[in-house]
Amino acid sequence: MEKEIRFVETTAGECLTEMFVRAVARRYHYEWKDQKKLRQVAADIRSALEGQEGFYCILPDRLDNFLKKENKKGEYYAGVILTLGEGVDRLQDIYNDKGDMEGAYMAEVMTGELLRNAYLQFSSWLLKNSCYETESFHFFGTEEEFPMERMTKLLDYQSEKKITCNGAYCLKPKKSVVFVAKLRNQRKNVESGREKNISAAMCAACENKNCIYKIS
Repeated sequence: MEKEIRFVETTAGECLTEMFVRAVARRYHYEWKDQKKLRQVAADIRSALEGQEGFYCILPDRLDNFLKKENKKGEYYAGVILTLGEGVDRLQDIYNDKGDMEGAYMAEVMTGELLRNAYLQFSSWLLKNSCYETESFHFFGTEEEFPMERMTKLLDYQSEKKITCNGAYCLKPKKSVVFVAKLRNQRKNVESGREKNISAAMCAACENKNCIYKIS
């Protein structure tokens, strides 16, 4: 394969604040007496996430062979492989081995919420580091255009096999997701300074050859 695709580390674990714990308690109908346990589980998750979470973003110019279709003018897609890492799986195994089903379930719901936050972190990274923003997410097995069999081909783009899937298309680590993001051009604000962070690879895939922010 060509140049390796970099794994972008994220910081979803920083979302594990007191406000986050209270929001989880309300959403999942925990009582006040449960919040001490929730805080402890949140602390365990924070430790388990350290150095594990992040994503691969496969830019439009690398997806031609994968998509196998001619995109309409101005229509671009990025492949995304996102994970919270294997530390979360090990943590839930520890809870299960101890017979702490309550702790295991709390970890499940909190990491589920963190995974949702990770989508936002990917979108923010894309906005900051490219001339694109996310328009929509497309998931394998939910659309005819993206059957489950093709998910394994996207996983082949990883420079390190951080995320794998078995014959039943179950991902490992469990708190991982693979999807295709439809993109749209964003207009850069010259005064914001963000134009300095435009991805050269994204620019190479863009049809707007007269863009004043284009990287040569």
